[in-house]
Amino acid sequence: MFLFLGASGSSPLAEEARNPRRAMPRAIWAATGVAFFIYVFMAWAMVVGMHGSASRLAGAAFPFVGATIAASSPLQYLLYFAGFTSAMGVLFGTGNAVDYTATLATDLSMVVFIVTNIATIPDFWTRHRDEFSWLRHAAVPILGVIAFGYPLYESVLPSQAAPYNWFGIAILVAYGISFLSGLAGTHRIGDMGQRLADDVVEEALPGAA
Repeated sequence: MFLFLGASGSSPLAEEARNPRRAMPRAIWAATGVAFFIYVFMAWAMVVGMHGSASRLAGAAFPFVGATIAASSPLQYLLYFAGFTSAMGVLFGTGNAVDYTATLATDLSMVVFIVTNIATIPDFWTRHRDEFSWLRHAAVPILGVIAFGYPLYESVLPSQAAPYNWFGIAILVAYGISFLSGLAGTHRIGDMGQRLADDVVEEALPGAA
């Protein structure tokens, strides 16, 4: 979930920003960069902890624990404590339901990101033609669709073990219900999205009340 949702965590704060059109892209890119650094650093630390041995890395049942023991043995107890607390949370929580729910939630989120990336292209082309950039508003969204599309495809393959083989159907049902619910509530929602966006822009303008 952190991998797919962490970078978008700043989006709800747009209305709090003085200049959201400038601040939000910076915040999202910064969050993406920090997440990238964390994952790269974790991979680098694991390799260094294994002294660059590919055989050790491939043969280790728990690479991070092995790397920690090899680099600084006393720190392994911090990992044991973290593992213990996580295990207790799963044991006294919902068991495998945690894994199933997190996976399904990630799949649902990936669908949203894919649709958003696709919608970005015609939206900017028709509504903001003067600001349209083939790199930012066409190439990047297409790369985003590819980046999210492949893992989503692999995640919903019907050849997987149960219950993962039902996730594709569950996603279709969930979005089908959401779509029908949205149609039913259109008269109540109206142009709320546009009005909220206009309010954010007006607040960002100099001299706005």
